Amino acid sequence: RNIPRRPAQTTLIVVGLMLSTMIIAASLGVGDTITNSIRSFVVIDGLGHTDEIIRSPTLAFLGDDYLDQSDLDLVHAATDGDDRIDGVMALIVERLPITSPKSGRTEARADVRGVDIDGAADFGELTSIDGANVTLGQLALGEIYINVDTANNIDAVAGDSVIIVTPTGRHDFVVRAVLERGGLASTDPRVLMGLPEMQRIMDREGQFNRVDISNRGDVLGGLELSDDVTDDLRLKFLRPDIADELFEVLKGDVIADAIDTRLETAEISGGLADDLSELAEELRKPDRSDRFAVLMADDGVAVSVVAGLEEAGFHEQALQALPLALELPLLRVSDIKSFLVELAELFGTIFTLFFMIFGSFSIIVGLLLIFLVFVMLAAAREQEMGMARAIGTKRGHLIRLFTFEGSAYALL
Repeated sequence: RNIPRRPAQTTLIVVGLMLSTMIIAASLGVGDTITNSIRSFVVIDGLGHTDEIIRSPTLAFLGDDYLDQSDLDLVHAATDGDDRIDGVMALIVERLPITSPKSGRTEARADVRGVDIDGAADFGELTSIDGANVTLGQLALGEIYINVDTANNIDAVAGDSVIIVTPTGRHDFVVRAVLERGGLASTDPRVLMGLPEMQRIMDREGQFNRVDISNRGDVLGGLELSDDVTDDLRLKFLRPDIADELFEVLKGDVIADAIDTRLETAEISGGLADDLSELAEELRKPDRSDRFAVLMADDGVAVSVVAGLEEAGFHEQALQALPLALELPLLRVSDIKSFLVELAELFGTIFTLFFMIFGSFSIIVGLLLIFLVFVMLAAAREQEMGMARAIGTKRGHLIRLFTFEGSAYALL
């Protein structure tokens, strides 16, 4: 009876409960929101259908990291007939300046990509800002696509002339269309052109510096196959004789114990921790297994092992292991999407913990607000409750009355 008899009080209580619920829900939801935002913006929109990338075994700072047709043939030989893989695309990826003569504005580090037109068809659709689907095959000589971020940064629209600066000089292009974010168009300032055009302006005829692999399934579905595909490709792209030498350098309980110690002291977590723990077990075995070679073909594992050897005082083994680890792969395979998703979840966890610390104060405030609402409600009915007790109502009856009324407010 009190709910309809006191509409102003009822409205005030319901608004108070709504406010406290909103405070609690917002505090709990911010971490998930940040994790999802990082996953969507950086990983899904940024990578699209690319699940793994294959690069030269030569690191960029150590020499020429470009590949040629024989390397691409090796990739096709390893992936043809594998029903887990539905796309292989050769491309050149470089950070280059692009400028618009009309506006005078420049994007100093645009992600300029020359993409194999045939392979690009398996890596998702391209959509212009006017909603039309476009393809790289529609580009004529001297034409490029830019995404909306590049267009905003240099103030360019479809039909404008732009200049891309490479080590070989300045090259004029015409913007055929401005693309929406996502997939090959990514979420950072990006320029797309055909692979032959990119090879021409970079003076890299017949070469490329990366091969992208797309697993079967949609943008997220391919993640389920990523670990297996990466391991199988690494096994196909390594030198068994180098793997044998590397195992002889590292095998034994001493190095394995050093790796276990590094896991404890360096606070390594996630997939890398699992891989290092598995590697330590492999080193305790008398003979080299394929799994050892696959683990050491992972750049993160190899770097951690060498760093761990240096920290533990095994300088001779570290000097022997480093060049062997660099020579081990014929081609370097990186499970880029899986790695970035794990990184996104790590950042999400950090932000969740950070906001939960401060959000806990909001949660406490929300709970106190609920508590005080009903304390004040009871205080306002002190006389009413006194008369009810005087005619025989028990304390438990009053508690049930307040519980029922509070449930009605909460339902509203």
